[in-house]
Amino acid sequence: MSFDEEEPPSGVDAERPPRRPRPRWGVRTVSLVVVAFVFLQASTWLAAAGKPNWASLATLTAIVVLVGAAYCSYRGLRGFSWLPR
Repeated sequence: MSFDEEEPPSGVDAERPPRRPRPRWGVRTVSLVVVAFVFLQASTWLAAAGKPNWASLATLTAIVVLVGAAYCSYRGLRGFSWLPR
């Protein structure tokens, strides 16, 4: 057999599909909380600048993003286990 030819995989690894990485719910949660903080800061600035309609939109967006962060927290805590899988 030459070096150019690949050997067919053998054993358990050949039968098992490649593992998908587990979602990182904590990273998603922190990212969404940062985005919500930015929107709340923008809302405060827009309200001070005399643009209440835009400030309301920024506040509403921040609330939606915080709901997304809560969902990511829930999924992360639900999938958490002290035992390795």
